[in-house]
Amino acid sequence: MWVWVAMAWAAEPAGGERALVRMCARELRAAADVAEPAETPASVRLRVAGAGFLNAVRVRVDARWKANLAAVSPSLRLSRPRYDTIVAITLDFQGHLTGLCVAVASGVPVLDRAVTQAFEEAAPFPAPPAELLREGTLHLRDLHFTVTLPGSASDPRAR
Repeated sequence: MWVWVAMAWAAEPAGGERALVRMCARELRAAADVAEPAETPASVRLRVAGAGFLNAVRVRVDARWKANLAAVSPSLRLSRPRYDTIVAITLDFQGHLTGLCVAVASGVPVLDRAVTQAFEEAAPFPAPPAELLREGTLHLRDLHFTVTLPGSASDPRAR
């Protein structure tokens, strides 16, 4: 699970939300079919192999997400101290983004769009390790993106 924190906002969403919802339901159902492996030497090797790949994806998406947040109009008014967007993605064996959906919306469409746009801009990704693929694809779910407003109780700097 990834949790990224930023102190800014994002860009206006584009159309296609209905297609994203259909894709989201399909991708989440497929991802739910993946069983968690038992902790064996092979599964430990799998986690290590996947860690470098997942970090490469995170770095690419994170840079674009923060840029998208910085582009949001300063006139956007947010009332809560924290906003979370959770997405699920699917990559093919070459690292192309073949599925992207917002599994849990933040309640602010521009913040959710900042996340989806970041994945679209960062793609294609490096090819996933073969050990992570299932039938030629990789499903990643529960990818968390959090916007915390400066000075809020959920801002760790406020403690």
